[in-house]
Amino acid sequence: MNARTIAHGCLLLCVASALDGCAVRTARQDSAGPSTPLATVYRTEVAMGSCVFRPRQEAFAAAIGSALLSSVVSQGVNYVSRALSEAAKETTDKATATRNIEVDQLTFGPCVQVVRGWFYRGFQNDDESRRVFSEATSTWASASDSNAIDPGKLTLFWQRQLWLAAQPDFVFEAEAVTFSGPATANSAVLALTPVYARLDHPIMMSSLRRSAARDVAVFFAFHEASASPDAPSPGSGGMVLGKLEPGQGVTFPPSVPRPEPNRGADESRWFSVSVGSAKKPMTVATAVTEHQDASAFLQFVADVFSDAKQPITTALQEAIVPAKREQAQETERTREETALNTYEDSLSKALTAAAACANNVTDPLGTASDVRSKVRTLNKNARAAGRGQVDENLVPLSTDSPRVKNGCVALRDRLQSSLA
Repeated sequence: MNARTIAHGCLLLCVASALDGCAVRTARQDSAGPSTPLATVYRTEVAMGSCVFRPRQEAFAAAIGSALLSSVVSQGVNYVSRALSEAAKETTDKATATRNIEVDQLTFGPCVQVVRGWFYRGFQNDDESRRVFSEATSTWASASDSNAIDPGKLTLFWQRQLWLAAQPDFVFEAEAVTFSGPATANSAVLALTPVYARLDHPIMMSSLRRSAARDVAVFFAFHEASASPDAPSPGSGGMVLGKLEPGQGVTFPPSVPRPEPNRGADESRWFSVSVGSAKKPMTVATAVTEHQDASAFLQFVADVFSDAKQPITTALQEAIVPAKREQAQETERTREETALNTYEDSLSKALTAAAACANNVTDPLGTASDVRSKVRTLNKNARAAGRGQVDENLVPLSTDSPRVKNGCVALRDRLQSSLA
């Protein structure tokens, strides 16, 4: 067997693999959920409360309260909306969450948790809640201690209504930190700094690229109860976590004020939130993005943080407002179905042309040109539908009838294999 034959065989194998669905992307939320008679849902949730992964430094609590009291609401940029707008331009994997909170200067923060995975929707009564929690802590206590959440941390998560039904696929905690100088009206600002992050399963997996490592960024926005979810917000920012390897928790160093002017590189931008001594209704929104390509991730982050004053799109409303979200999802389903219909039609035409050519070739050059044209159309529609492509060079552009016919036979067989 010569090198040319081996190379040709490898090409056919690669084409067959692509057509068999190697490029298929599967969503983690489509995996099997936990075995329980109670209602569960796969989603991302955000919550606020005491820190889970780092003991709270009480010295910071008073500083946060002072900053909140003297904050003045002003126009800003909504980085959650910015992130979703940029993510919509490419195949960025993203997850969003919102939660209503009731806070005053003493209960704002000190930490924010973002968790993705399987959750219980709720419980009929306190007895059911206690029973399920007791069963969960018993089960998790006997599991590997390499998990992100142990029974002690599970207690803290349930206290803030993060009712985990299984170990989370992604967990992140950030801590609110303050300006270290004297308290003045100009220093009434906060920042979020990462405390802990762990990614066990990414949002999406591609069968062509099996690595589960992802470059991750987290964005947030705090809103007044009367504000639109996509409106500019002074309480907004983002944190670039970098590359997270599956199953490896990352504990970030604490933010410690130092004499020099530079703060920690992991902190979000400064933001302001106006909260006083009376309890106040607000909404916290978050977006988590994942990239498998490091260069694409860097460009995405640069795009989010550039041109911060440009108009905000409706991306965040579609992620948060149920009616708009359902409308956007239906539009996306329609687009996918249209793309699939077009792909299947072009597949049928390419297969028909290949089969006719495989049976008889009277005009080799004209036939080869026609078949290759249909393959190019098929590949264009395959890209739009997220399906595998086929190499048009399987059918050579030649005046040699046997060569063209053999190519058509190979093409016909590969296209038929994609129908299985």
